[in-house]
Amino acid sequence: MFVGMDVYHDPARKNPSVTGVVATISLTYTKYYSRVIFQSPQQESVASLRPVIIDCMKEFFKVT
Repeated sequence: MFVGMDVYHDPARKNPSVTGVVATISLTYTKYYSRVIFQSPQQESVASLRPVIIDCMKEFFKVT
């Protein structure tokens, strides 16, 4: 499984930061699972990373 994520910050620093997470969920790397997480403005690290990775793994096991 490959997992990627990136964080977007509002330039005006008023709106929440948005983190996008995507993971491959098939053995051929052709099916994907994705999530969006809203966080405090300017927060770079993903506070809820553990539950997101667990969700990615659950989806992987459903498909494989």
